[in-house]
Amino acid sequence: MANKETKYRQVYDYLTQYIAENHLQPDDKLPTENEISEHLKVSRTTIRRALGELVENNIAYRVQGGGTYLSSTQPVKPHISFIPLVIGNQDKETGFYDYISGAESFLSHHSCYLTVHCSHSDLKLEEQIIQRLIDDGVRCIMIRAISSKSTDFFLNHIRNGIHFVFLDCLPHTVDSDLVASDNITGGADACAYLIKSGHKKISFVSSEESEISVIHTIRDRYTGYRCAMQKYGLQQYCKHLSCSIEVSQAKKVLTELFQSSEPPTALFAANDSLARMLVSTLEEIGLQVPNDVSVIGFDGTMIASAFSPKLSTIEQHFFDIGYQAAELAYHQSQQQDSAAFSFTHKYLPTRLMIGESTKNPLLK
Repeated sequence: MANKETKYRQVYDYLTQYIAENHLQPDDKLPTENEISEHLKVSRTTIRRALGELVENNIAYRVQGGGTYLSSTQPVKPHISFIPLVIGNQDKETGFYDYISGAESFLSHHSCYLTVHCSHSDLKLEEQIIQRLIDDGVRCIMIRAISSKSTDFFLNHIRNGIHFVFLDCLPHTVDSDLVASDNITGGADACAYLIKSGHKKISFVSSEESEISVIHTIRDRYTGYRCAMQKYGLQQYCKHLSCSIEVSQAKKVLTELFQSSEPPTALFAANDSLARMLVSTLEEIGLQVPNDVSVIGFDGTMIASAFSPKLSTIEQHFFDIGYQAAELAYHQSQQQDSAAFSFTHKYLPTRLMIGESTKNPLLK
């Protein structure tokens, strides 16, 4: 529960921002106590205290029985808010820059700054950054978590009234605001495209076996893949392959796979980075993409178009994820009472991008 000081500050900041954003002139009337109470859900006592400070600071004056009005003083500058984004790395393959652009696009129109904090894929550093932000008074944090396993850390802070807006995926067993792609539909679209291109033996590839059980995004893409295989009556060909990004191990796994009695004709990689590694490794063991085997990825980052052959992939809209995450974070930051928090999960549509890494297996 937010304390009285926090609620008072919320009202005061709201009023100063209202004056600036609505370009009030001297003697213009400020919102009434009833209007403020309905908008912010705070007590009349708290509102009177905030209005009283405006009067004490010569920003406003009161008319007995007639309300509160702007004084003939210097223009009031709005209170500037900061909303942090904590991210694991600055790799272009993660959509990092588009997340930032999207978040800034929203916040810049709401007298709010975005601050970016990078943990460099270090879980301990990520927790230290978050703790430091909380110690500095931050109560709402956007984050693309680097691990799905830091459940206790996040749960403890959520219980204490800290609000997180997660981008891409939630840590295992944690519920909070989330903005992500519709990975199930995206996974189904990727697999359906391969099936319609003439493939039946399609394997789903992730970098670790455990990813499907603990990483929401990978699990959802795999679920979409299985749904499409079942829809087209190909469930007997469903296969999940764990393929390390370490080259020698990947060569071993892929060599064994394509020397088996029923090798796949297409691979659906859990992300574009893995898809690129698969294409390179397949060529090293003598298989050409897409003539011998098709490969499709997921993400639609720069790597998909810059790589040769150009990857077929499922494109995520990272800008929109950043924009909508910032919108959620901003509105939660205005809602100071933790008892009023409710969690929202937003899943944004993806788009199939057909490149040069897939083709009909019968067309050699």
